[in-house]
Amino acid sequence: MQVIDRFQDSMPGYPGRVSEQMLLNLVVRDEIGDGVLHLGDRTVDLRALTAPVFAVGSHRDAVVSHAAAQHCENLLTSSSRVDFHTVETSHLGLLTGGVAAARTWPAIAKFRDELTVTA
Repeated sequence: MQVIDRFQDSMPGYPGRVSEQMLLNLVVRDEIGDGVLHLGDRTVDLRALTAPVFAVGSHRDAVVSHAAAQHCENLLTSSSRVDFHTVETSHLGLLTGGVAAARTWPAIAKFRDELTVTA
């Protein structure tokens, strides 16, 4: 909870409003699942994203289920490349800490290096 509090405290504006909008748009209306996000007066269609995407998920993540994270493989249909990796750790552990340093970061580096070689 302290991490979430610090995260919200660092947000510009009223963090409660941002959290409420994210909950309504991304979860209740399932915009993230459908791939079309409505953010104020902007619409972001994730299905139209053409850039390569690296994604990571975990069966141990208490915030984003593995299936929800892996859904990007079906959602990002216009992306030139979608690499999904499973790293078994906590939500924050996917990008921080020892498991991330051993598993996530090398996978990101490999993804980046492969993009550089093919560019």
